[in-house]
Amino acid sequence: MMRARFYTLINLLGLAFSLACSIVLLRYIHRELTVDVHCVHPETVAVPLAWLAIHRYTEGFVLKAPLSPWIFVAALLLVAVISLGTVWWQVGKAARVNPLDVMKAE
Repeated sequence: MMRARFYTLINLLGLAFSLACSIVLLRYIHRELTVDVHCVHPETVAVPLAWLAIHRYTEGFVLKAPLSPWIFVAALLLVAVISLGTVWWQVGKAARVNPLDVMKAE
């Protein structure tokens, strides 16, 4: 009987610890995502500033490639495709894992 109470206590402490860690992580993520409260869409400021900075930097070059805003759109799409592909691959990999094999390994 004492052994069951001890395991119950361990389970409760584990649940409390995991709940506390989840709350800490959620608060951290929320804080990181709401840093730019004053600027709702920071990309509306960052993309034109980046284009202007690159344009001014390359003004004095003798030979330069034309710089258009579409290069930023292409870069954004490339990063989005790579990110979504990575997440999709990881989710698929996690979905194919047999839960019993994971339980046996622990």
